[in-house]
Amino acid sequence: MGDWSGFMDKIHEVVPMDQQPELLQKLSEGNFTLRIMYEQFQNILKMGPISQVFSMLPGFSAELMPKGREKAKQKLSVT
Repeated sequence: MGDWSGFMDKIHEVVPMDQQPELLQKLSEGNFTLRIMYEQFQNILKMGPISQVFSMLPGFSAELMPKGREKAKQKLSVT
């Protein structure tokens, strides 16, 4: 079913609250850079395995993600 409140708690854990107004201002002005995209991807990776993150969203399930790729993703993020 999804755990919307858990998802929001995870977001608040990994996304710095002091940077949110600045990010919203840049996005509302249409300034979306590769640096912003990189930082957002890093925030997503801090939330844990993507299958776990997807399982928190209503309408998604962990079965949608292929199994066995978590270790490969960890190796990529280390280098």
